[in-house]
Amino acid sequence: MNQRMILRLYRSLLQLYPDRFRQRYALEMEEVFSQAIAEAQQQGPAALRDLYLRELWGLPGSILRTYSQERICQLGRGRQGATGEIPLSRRGTLAAILAFVLPMLFIFLNLSPSTNKPINIAIILSLIVLTFLAGLIKGLPRWSMPYFGYVLAITAYVILSNRLVDLISPAMRQTLPELPLHASFQPLQEVFYAGLTWLGLLVLTLLAIGGILRLRRYQPFSQRLEHDWTLVPFILFAEAVVVFIILGTKNQWAIDAQPERPFLVASLFLLGSGAWIYLRSPSAWQRLAALLASLSLAICMAGIGKWAPALLMLWQQDPGKPSWTAPAWDASWQLTAHWGWMICTLLISILLQRLFFQPRQMSSPPGAS
Repeated sequence: MNQRMILRLYRSLLQLYPDRFRQRYALEMEEVFSQAIAEAQQQGPAALRDLYLRELWGLPGSILRTYSQERICQLGRGRQGATGEIPLSRRGTLAAILAFVLPMLFIFLNLSPSTNKPINIAIILSLIVLTFLAGLIKGLPRWSMPYFGYVLAITAYVILSNRLVDLISPAMRQTLPELPLHASFQPLQEVFYAGLTWLGLLVLTLLAIGGILRLRRYQPFSQRLEHDWTLVPFILFAEAVVVFIILGTKNQWAIDAQPERPFLVASLFLLGSGAWIYLRSPSAWQRLAALLASLSLAICMAGIGKWAPALLMLWQQDPGKPSWTAPAWDASWQLTAHWGWMICTLLISILLQRLFFQPRQMSSPPGAS
């Protein structure tokens, strides 16, 4: 085959590379190819033929890979310009998703009566705290936000005398005065207690963020809050996972009730899926939509789980007894109240974040992983 024709074909194929790559490497690649032809000619026709086949066969794949890498770089620059933050690495994404796998692991570890539940809880809490401390040392990157939310919600539940998050518990309600309402106004009481829970968590979250931002080393975190108004909602989203677990343990949900176990696990899986979509979405509005949609679907799944035992009992026994459906109705009102306050709290946090963190030009983008 004519050497001049091969070089002309190779030069034409080089024009298919992206402009930036071609301007930087095309001449160098052509020179290297010419030198390789000269060396192959000394080795004989077989070596020359192998060189032609190898280079011409591999060039289209190389062009496609270059375009793919160029596209990834463009998306990265677009995200960085929009949020002031470098996109999460694969390791950072896995660390964030692990935060939503741990609650499901907690449920599975407590299914067997032979397991040591205190040790299981201690191990999972230790993983959460250690990962949060690692994120704290790194300046609170985006992958550490779920762990931040877990620590805040657990602190509210354990440290604050069980009087914040535990308002959702019937045991806690026995120590509080009942509202002077008729039984038909029970839904209003559910709204009241759910509101205390979520407004308390919102205040605690804002106080914790305010305290952290007083430290100079967390200036990059402040910049991320200015350019990504979905960070505080993401923290509250993680706190919703803890509330789901507390609702389950205090109200005899999936951990102790056999028919409801799959529904609580499915709810946690939906929350984890929403977090994954959140982390992979380039637009702030897409991230917010992922959080709101996954919260709504998780609440619906939990509601189905509350009705599953009642419907099973109605199917197997006397359907004329309304007492079997009364707990399901109470749980439905409770879930609806928490869903409404979850959504309101997320939207309020966005409003406050946009109000107190006005975007300004950053000197250098903070890292995310």
